[in-house]
Amino acid sequence: VFGIQAFDFDSDSHLDLLINGNLHQSEIETPRADASIGLYLRGDGKGGFSPVSLEESGFKSDYDCRGSVMLPFGNNRIDILVAVNNSSVQQYSFDDQIDRIEYARAGDDYALLIGKDGRTQKVEFYHGSGYLSQQARFVTLNKAYPHVKFFSAGGKFDREVKLAQKNKRRIIKKKKVKHKRLKK
Repeated sequence: VFGIQAFDFDSDSHLDLLINGNLHQSEIETPRADASIGLYLRGDGKGGFSPVSLEESGFKSDYDCRGSVMLPFGNNRIDILVAVNNSSVQQYSFDDQIDRIEYARAGDDYALLIGKDGRTQKVEFYHGSGYLSQQARFVTLNKAYPHVKFFSAGGKFDREVKLAQKNKRRIIKKKKVKHKRLKK
């Protein structure tokens, strides 16, 4: 395994894992290790994971993979980029379950995602997260986790962001106002 991404891909408020790897370059007496086609593991929220079929997940990464990175694009799409040895980068997009992406500021150390059921999930922000696999500094808000609080060094509260409830959204229209001239 050369690339692992931990993220709530299905918005059920449990972390899932996306795993890829293979090793084509090996010593002459060792056959290549290329049985992996990639794996999506669905988390149960209790530390357990179950495999999701290729047909259901759509994730297939059966090359000589060397790492992966999760990158946000725009305000509601995340792509997983998988580095392949001596070949093109593979790209997988996830945008069905994301309502909003919030980026960490320079001084932010971690964020607490707050679920609609009151459950919290701590997301730490790193400047590099592992050998050949990096992650951008962001969190996603969705129906499972509609609220986030950001904290800086030492646990100092910085700011919070909440998703607006769609049924309570107001659209304010600007009205034209005719100005009357005052008489002298």
